[in-house]
Amino acid sequence: MKKALKNNQNKTTLTPYSQHNFKTNQKNETHIYLMALGIVIRKTKHQLKNKWKDTPIIVVDRNLNHAIPVTGGHHGANQTTLKLHKKLGLYPAITTATEASQKPSLEEIARKHNKKIKNKPASKKINSYILDLQTDLPIIKIDGPRTIMIEDNVAILHNPEKTPNYIIGVGARKNIKKQKVIDAVKKTLQQNNLNKKQVTALATADIKEDEEGIKKAAQQLELPLLIVPKKKINQINPPSKSRAEDLGYTGVAEPTALATSIEKKLIQKKTAFDDVTTAIAR
Repeated sequence: MKKALKNNQNKTTLTPYSQHNFKTNQKNETHIYLMALGIVIRKTKHQLKNKWKDTPIIVVDRNLNHAIPVTGGHHGANQTTLKLHKKLGLYPAITTATEASQKPSLEEIARKHNKKIKNKPASKKINSYILDLQTDLPIIKIDGPRTIMIEDNVAILHNPEKTPNYIIGVGARKNIKKQKVIDAVKKTLQQNNLNKKQVTALATADIKEDEEGIKKAAQQLELPLLIVPKKKINQINPPSKSRAEDLGYTGVAEPTALATSIEKKLIQKKTAFDDVTTAIAR
C-alpha cells in the first residue's frame, strides 16, 4: 500500500499499532488502518467532531480485499480509496451518496478546481441537488467587484492561495454618504492592523441593498459587496444589541460578517464610526 500511494506530492509513513495515537484532527493527513473496522471505530469515536475537521480515515482488511472510507469521504478518503482500487484491486466500499450514485460531490468539484468552500453549511443542500439533477450542476464564475445576493442553497468557492480571509460587515443610517462608509472601513482596518488586501468582501443586509453609499463605497474600495438575506441573518445570534431588531433583524454588521465568513469567528464586534457600524469576521 505504501508503494502504491507514494508520489511526489505526498509522504507515506508506516506506524505500528502500538505506537499510533488514533488522533482524528491531524491536518493534511489521511489515515489507513490495516485492521478490523470495529477497532478503529472504538479508538476514534470519542474524538470525532465534524466532517470538516476530522482526519480522513480508511479501513483495509488484512487480506487486502476491501478499502472502506470511514470519515472524510469527501475530503480525501474516497479519492485515496479509489487509488487503492486502481493500484491494488481493493474493492472500494464507498458509501457517500454522491459517489455511490457516480456523481461528483461539491467537495470534489471544489478540489477539482483547486478551490475551497467558503460557506460550508451549503454543501448539504448542494449535494442533495446534485443527486436529484439529471445534468451537471452549473458553475458560475463571477469576477468582482460585484454585489451578490446569496441563499442557503448557493455554494461559494474561493481561491485558497489568496490571502484575504476577513469579511467586514457594514451597517449604516439611511442615505449614508459613500465617503463615510469608506472612512469607516479604513478606520476599521487601521484599528485591527489589517490592510485591504486581507479583506475578501464587504457584507450588509438585504434591507440595505439599495443604499447607494454602501454600493459605491464597495466599488471604490474594489471589494465585492455581499447582500445577506434576512432569513440567513436571523439564524445568527450576534453578541451586540442592534437597532435593526426593531425591523426584525438580529443585527446587520455582526451577523452579515459572520454569515459570509469562513471560520465564523468575530474579530471585531460592532463598532460605530459616524453613522456607520462595522464588524470583522474571519
